Amino acid sequence: MMDSGGLRRELIAIGKRPIRALGQHFLANAAMADLCVGWAGLAPGDGVVEIGPGLGTLTEPMLQAGAIVHAVELDGQLVARLTATLGKKFSGQLFLIHGDAVLLPLAGLGTADVENCRVVANLPFSITGPWFDALLAGPLPRSVTIFLQREMAERLLAAAPSRLRSALGVRLALAYRAVHSLAVPADAFHPRPAVDAMLIHWDRLPEPFCFSQKGHALLRHCFHNRRKLLKNAVDSLASHPNISVLRRWLAHITARGRSENTLRAEELGDHDWQFLELLLRTAEM
Repeated sequence: MMDSGGLRRELIAIGKRPIRALGQHFLANAAMADLCVGWAGLAPGDGVVEIGPGLGTLTEPMLQAGAIVHAVELDGQLVARLTATLGKKFSGQLFLIHGDAVLLPLAGLGTADVENCRVVANLPFSITGPWFDALLAGPLPRSVTIFLQREMAERLLAAAPSRLRSALGVRLALAYRAVHSLAVPADAFHPRPAVDAMLIHWDRLPEPFCFSQKGHALLRHCFHNRRKLLKNAVDSLASHPNISVLRRWLAHITARGRSENTLRAEELGDHDWQFLELLLRTAEM
């Protein structure tokens, strides 16, 4: 396991300069890597999807634990390096895909393989939102253990009522339970990012809930208009084909003692949003 200095030397040796536009901030802290892999709880033969393996700081200890790693890397230079190093050393355990993780959020695995696998990653900051959107469309892996930008992490973990609430956080909370979280200083990465990070481990809920495309779109609309009262956000969709469902949903919420003259999206609980999706499904039967 290399430290920051060793990682810099490795990058120089292969003529690699980090591409900030791709969110390349390589993990360079052995203790954090060990903690991440430990939280994932890997056993020999476990399937793992890794996003952006970089130089293999997380990949190698996972392979040493006996995991079968399916890694998606956009940078062809890093794919070549990993193929020549870990690919040879752990033949039959490491499967590298040169591709975009937003398009292949779970490495192209089939439903059965996804539902039994774990995700472990130092997630590139630039793709956090789109990658989670793709992940939560399902099927859902057993667990997710990742490093991500601290500001984004706080938004994903925020519970109602909070200005940090987000549509993505609602979807995540209805599918996964956050088990562990830890602040990670920026100097654990190279190059050092402008902000700190967090390491978070989520376990899939016994009965995870996924939104349809229509439900997801309405959820995002309400949070995109978070400064508006919820009733105004709904009224702005007067021509929407599901406006009657939205109004029934809002009436259900206010009937339980919530005032539509003060209520905003960030104040609703996860199950209020789940009820909207269930109403949409009922309307389509």
